[in-house]
Amino acid sequence: MMTFAYPTVLLLLIIVPIFSVLAVFIARRKRKQWQEFVADRLRPRLLRSAPPWPRRLSLISLLLGLAFLIIALARPQLEESTQTETTRGRNLIIVLDLSRSMLANDLKPSRLDQAKALIYELLETLPNDRIGVIGFASMPYLFAPLTSDHIAVRETVEQLDCDSIPTGGSDVAEAVKLAVQTLKETAQQNNGLLILSDGEEHAPELLKTLDEIQQSGTYVFAVGIGTEDGSFIPDRNFPDGRFRDVNDEVVLTRLQSDVLRSFAEKAGGRFALAQSASDIPQMVGGIGRG
Repeated sequence: MMTFAYPTVLLLLIIVPIFSVLAVFIARRKRKQWQEFVADRLRPRLLRSAPPWPRRLSLISLLLGLAFLIIALARPQLEESTQTETTRGRNLIIVLDLSRSMLANDLKPSRLDQAKALIYELLETLPNDRIGVIGFASMPYLFAPLTSDHIAVRETVEQLDCDSIPTGGSDVAEAVKLAVQTLKETAQQNNGLLILSDGEEHAPELLKTLDEIQQSGTYVFAVGIGTEDGSFIPDRNFPDGRFRDVNDEVVLTRLQSDVLRSFAEKAGGRFALAQSASDIPQMVGGIGRG
């Protein structure tokens, strides 16, 4: 639909028919003057007749140009038809374990790489969700604020490693508290929390966050990263390439899923093992949808 920025300017179009009438009137008057000035018997010899169409064509071109100029001054505009598409996006915070035990390779090529691969798949599976990432070891840190820019989230995750947080440990309870606080700041109810961890060193403090989880209406999904058989933690600083504790004992890390499973179930959520990664994106996508 066409509209005009200055519609009153279109009133000047009345000039076009007025000029047309004046042009016809002037042409007839000149012809009449010549007829009165020259005798009929001398007119063929003194006046050379010419076809009228060049003059008429010039007049029509002039009038059309004037009309287009006036229309241009009125500034015609096309009114765009806009459609608003509503997407039912959800806020999803991913809590990623960055403790040293995530370097174990009982999941190939490592637990951390397996967790990252799962995050990449989630980013593709949940295109309308706003996703943020919190990494934790001895303390949590919001590496990627909630955003629908999944490319930026992926680039952030690609750079994360077990040195992203300088001190060791595995305080998932503080990470969950930070996640809930971040979700509350959105003032929305359609929120999800995904924990990716091997469960190492998880104290019962995690269960103390259940009240905050339930009050915020956050849906919880926890994924155990690792195997019960476990593996050694690689470390180039030791001669055999295996991490050792203060007693110079080689550390064998195993998946400890009891706390994670209990937390997810008591929060009304779900728990799964990373080995079933092909189903996890669809399962997480269903959190809070029903």
